[in-house]
Amino acid sequence: AGPLTRWFEVRPQNVVTVLDTHDGIGIVDVGPAGDTPGLLTAAQLDALVETIHANSGGSSRKATGAAA
Repeated sequence: AGPLTRWFEVRPQNVVTVLDTHDGIGIVDVGPAGDTPGLLTAAQLDALVETIHANSGGSSRKATGAAA
């Protein structure tokens, strides 16, 4: 819950945040960018992606291709 709680602290107040779309939160949107920290560290992001792949039985890795 830590990263999500942090998002609620830093998110713009004049927009609607949609977390339950068919795609969910874009992976690139939660990671660090240059000198700007993300909601998740690079290690947390890697662990999340690997958990997604494991939970999908590897089908998410096949669907994502080389970007996975």
